[in-house]
Amino acid sequence: MKIDSLSVIKAVVKDDSSLMYNYTKRGVLLLVKENVMRFGKKGSRINSISPGVIMTQMGLKAAEEHPEKINQLLQMTPLNRTGEPDDIADVIKFMVSQEARFISGTDILVDGGVLESILKYSF
Repeated sequence: MKIDSLSVIKAVVKDDSSLMYNYTKRGVLLLVKENVMRFGKKGSRINSISPGVIMTQMGLKAAEEHPEKINQLLQMTPLNRTGEPDDIADVIKFMVSQEARFISGTDILVDGGVLESILKYSF
C-alpha cells in the first residue's frame, strides 16, 4: 500500500507553515543520520545546515508579518543580529572545500547562538 506522506503530514500540521518547516527540518536531519554510512562507504560526505533567521525574502517577509517574534528572537540572539545570506554561503563554501573533508553526518547550526539561548531560557 502506497502512503501519501504529504497528506499524512498536512493532517498533522493543519496548514501551520512553521510547524511544517520544523517537521521538514527534522526530516532532513534524520536523512543525514540515516545515510552517513551509505554515503561514506561510497567516498562521499553528507551534512546539513540549520540556519537561524536569515534575511532572505522569506526572512524579510517574516519580519514584516511578525515583527514582534523577530524582535524577540533578535533579543535572544547572542550575536545581536539576524543572519545574512552570505553567512550561510560562507559555511557552504567551507563545507564543500577540502578543509571540511573529515566532516560527515552532522548538522551545522548557523543561527548566531539563538537556539542555545532559547533552550536555556525555555526550561
